[in-house]
Amino acid sequence: MVLIVLLLTFSANTVVGQNLITNGCFEAGGVGTGFQSNYSSGSFNTQSSVNVNTGATNSTADNATYANCVDHTTGTSAGNALVVQGANFNNSGSKVYEAKPTGGIPVTNGATYTFTYWIESLTAGNPANILVQFNGGAITPTLITGSATAPNTTCNWQQVTYSFVANSGTVQIWIFNTTSTQSGFALDDITLIKSLSVTALGANPICPEGTGTIAAAGSGGSDSLSIANSCGSNTPAYTYSDGGAYQSSATFSGLAAGTYTISIADGVGDTAHSAPVTINAAPANPLDAGSNETIDCSSSGVTLQATGGTGGYTWSPVIGLNNPNISNPTASYVDTSSITYIVSSSSPVPDVIVNGDFSAGNTGFSTDYAFIPNNSTFSQFAYSVTTAPSNFEPGTAPTWFSSCGDHTTGTGNMMVVDAASSAGKRVWSETVPVLPSSTYTFTYWIQSVSDTSASHSTQISPASMQTTINGTTASITGTNPAAAPSTIICGNWKQVTQTWSSGANTSATINLIDVNLAVIGNDFAIDDISFTTSATCPLTDSLVISYTCTLPVTLVNFTATEQTQGKVLLNWNTASEQNSSKFIVQRSTDDKNWVNIGAVDAQGTSNSDHQYTYTDNTPSDGTNYYRLQQVNLNGSYQYSFVREVSIISVANTIKIFPNPSTTGTVEVSFPASAAQQELQLINSIGQVLMKQTIEANTERINLNVSQLSQGVYVVRIIGNQQVSHTNLLILDGISN
Repeated sequence: MVLIVLLLTFSANTVVGQNLITNGCFEAGGVGTGFQSNYSSGSFNTQSSVNVNTGATNSTADNATYANCVDHTTGTSAGNALVVQGANFNNSGSKVYEAKPTGGIPVTNGATYTFTYWIESLTAGNPANILVQFNGGAITPTLITGSATAPNTTCNWQQVTYSFVANSGTVQIWIFNTTSTQSGFALDDITLIKSLSVTALGANPICPEGTGTIAAAGSGGSDSLSIANSCGSNTPAYTYSDGGAYQSSATFSGLAAGTYTISIADGVGDTAHSAPVTINAAPANPLDAGSNETIDCSSSGVTLQATGGTGGYTWSPVIGLNNPNISNPTASYVDTSSITYIVSSSSPVPDVIVNGDFSAGNTGFSTDYAFIPNNSTFSQFAYSVTTAPSNFEPGTAPTWFSSCGDHTTGTGNMMVVDAASSAGKRVWSETVPVLPSSTYTFTYWIQSVSDTSASHSTQISPASMQTTINGTTASITGTNPAAAPSTIICGNWKQVTQTWSSGANTSATINLIDVNLAVIGNDFAIDDISFTTSATCPLTDSLVISYTCTLPVTLVNFTATEQTQGKVLLNWNTASEQNSSKFIVQRSTDDKNWVNIGAVDAQGTSNSDHQYTYTDNTPSDGTNYYRLQQVNLNGSYQYSFVREVSIISVANTIKIFPNPSTTGTVEVSFPASAAQQELQLINSIGQVLMKQTIEANTERINLNVSQLSQGVYVVRIIGNQQVSHTNLLILDGISN
């Protein structure tokens, strides 16, 4: 007798994950709920019976000899299991268990799957021998764990695992007991899980400064399910890696050129790896900022010249440039070691279709059609890349193809197609990189190429070409599907134009499918396929300008020395001069604010030593700073190092009356000297307005100030190796 009892349990640690078996833990009910059985259901009074029970497996009178076991899922008497009582019925009509739907569970042809069940014996010494068939025995599985024979002892759950490769789009799963004598056993936690796998699609960079992107997609694998869905289907929480740390995102962006393998891990730590994905190098950058330059401080600068951009030019930083928004600004000397200038522009996004005019032959695209260079047997579902349709299908009326030329040049290649009579076949397909959030224009040319004879013209059935992008016609505008020309005349090419919005996509798989399934007259050629956008690629390039200061004048020596009567003598020597114009002498009292006090002509160009002097007759009291501004013939200049001289002055020894003064004459008194002295009257900007000799032993003189404007003046007396001074204030009221 065969008995089936169902035990139900939940466990937060039960490993299932994407289980394709419905009600594999028998929690939802018995026969008819996710599975079928040829055994009688609900009673153990016959030789072959199955039942789904909660609680102990000896809960009915007819299986009192069965051990009191628990289910596998929960390990308690609260769960369900499928309890089986039966003998040997090894044929298709004696299935203990058949997974629903009856026609088979949808699977991926060619993919690897893992089938698992748990079994325990309910009677000792007579274990069941389990046979599992996939697709009626057409698939040969591999036993991974466990044994086809149930445990010899009771209440001892054993896991049995098989691996198999699907041979179609569905799989039927049958379980038999081949034991020749009656045996009692229980099944629980039946799972069908697609083996963990990952596919990866790369999108190459479109723009010269772009990077690649890889989008991965995982399937299969296992996860630890919660109690709430332990008997259901669950997609594992996949993580992905491109060689670095694992991440939850399946998209990898910013990739440099190279070959990548994407790895996937499921919820229990199993891993799988994609086929290698190659990211090509970005297109060459057409923008050229020009060569690096060196600017000398004596030069007037250099003209930069950027080329290769189409959207205007912008340079940064702007320092030293006369106009940063043109292709050829002038860069001048900047007092620093170097500056990296970056020029920005743009260029059109190139057409991303490879071999759209078929000039490279039968390459660069995919198709479901068979490539037959000379289709003399007129096979359907075939194509060729050729210079004339008649090369593909030659013959006599009414079977020949036209001898028309291609669209590009009239003598080049095109794709010639004898269309399929089955639906969904790709005539042409390419996967190309795209920019997100951009509008693309998809264009191709098509002409009908069937027999041109009048006797066959009534049999023309123009192709109806449907475009899909990323598996759908959504987001495509324009006539779709588009009909090929109904008239066969050489040169009667028809252009089809459609637009598509990329949204968040970084790649586009474009398919052309002939949805006309007519056998006769449904023949055509396509050419000059393109996929373009008005978006532009941002471009940048850079150059480095280095700055030097090779002085045209070699300054050997520069000194400043105090002289008698408060004067300062400046001396300097040059070893050589190149295009030198003059030396401007500058003075400052704080080493920050400088004024020009004189100039000395230079030699121009000379390779011999020259000595120069300049006397400052009116230095300021206190510290005076001096430097030379060497000016070249082209207007450029350099500064020498700084020299300083301190002028010792004696204040408050000069008396002026009246002071302030509004009269035309003031009396100036001072200490007498045995030698002559000199009186100077100086304005607020350091100009000497008056000089007067004071004879020896003179203590006072009258000074005519009638010509002075209102303001503050300095009265200075130079003599006795010292300088004394005081201020004179002139108020309104003096006649000028």
